[in-house]
Amino acid sequence: MSVDVTIYRTVEDVAPFAQVWTDLAQRGPLYVPPFDDLLDAIRQPDADFRFIALAQSGEIEALACLFLWQGERTIWLSQLRLFSLKVPMAGLFGGTIAGSLDEKAGQALLAAILAEPKAGLIDLGDTPIDGGLYRAARALGMGQSVHDNPRGATRRALPLTDGIAPYLASLRPSTRKAVLRDCRMFERLSPSFRSFSTPDEVESFLRDAAPLSQRTHQVKLGVKLEDDEAHRARFRALAVAGRLRACIAYVDGTPCAFAWGDLSHRTLYFRMTGYDPEMRRHCAGTAILFHLLETLGADPACGFFDFGVRDMDYKARFGTIVVPSTALSIARWSSPAACFALTIERMMDGLKDKGAALLGGATLARIRRAMRR
Repeated sequence: MSVDVTIYRTVEDVAPFAQVWTDLAQRGPLYVPPFDDLLDAIRQPDADFRFIALAQSGEIEALACLFLWQGERTIWLSQLRLFSLKVPMAGLFGGTIAGSLDEKAGQALLAAILAEPKAGLIDLGDTPIDGGLYRAARALGMGQSVHDNPRGATRRALPLTDGIAPYLASLRPSTRKAVLRDCRMFERLSPSFRSFSTPDEVESFLRDAAPLSQRTHQVKLGVKLEDDEAHRARFRALAVAGRLRACIAYVDGTPCAFAWGDLSHRTLYFRMTGYDPEMRRHCAGTAILFHLLETLGADPACGFFDFGVRDMDYKARFGTIVVPSTALSIARWSSPAACFALTIERMMDGLKDKGAALLGGATLARIRRAMRR
């Protein structure tokens, strides 16, 4: 069966695909950005994009939007920023393919991407290793360098269609027992919880959550909330669209933990959590996460919870839907900067693997925690 590939380059050509995008996005449990977000991105004055539709037997099976730009590639060693390189880059919108791909469709998509001469270093995002796109990329021949890094790329989610009770029942007995114990420990502080989802509640959420965010290790990675107009505008837009879901725990009237995410196509993408470091011994992180899950389980608009990119230990404990994935990148040999950047990244990933093997996971985790301070 042949795959028909059509490429669109104008906003006017892309706009009619709204319903198809929505239909494809709801096929799986993982988060797919709203079509309106895509339209906002391609309407930017400097946006250079290719919207790709793949069809078989006249039916659209997948949609993808490739963005091209000249940017800086930052090279990291664990959580240390080493240096940056200017590289001609390309990436899929949201790192997500709307729809499923067999290997023939994956080959057709890669052919369309590689036909773009400005696509030097191509990031395909977290790619399922049992999918056609991954198999097609690994089969590429001369002219490209392919790097896949499975470390931390596995995607995890959990179902909430029937509420939180069936999800809790599906956890391993030891995990469920630990969750209930941690939540009871936090409850001893007699906390109060507040949920935030409307435009009128945005200012209060950022006022109370931003100071907590500034005290977490994520600040060093550039991941933080700020109580400024840019964040207020972003959160108001999410709230107006009905996508904001957030909560804060208070002890004696003082905010001590927060969590938030945004909802699209019945899946909530878990954006961030944070808590007062003094509350770690009271299990505030587990408590605020499971309070958010409880509120989402009672929300008919939410069917799944996506833990997002960068797999972590707690996601492995709590995620019951597992999508083994790899961070897949392709460098064209015609771009020396792209090949050099990918070679360095491959070396850094190799050093991480050797460090984990020599030191052991627990020791490496302690070193990382020390580096965060």
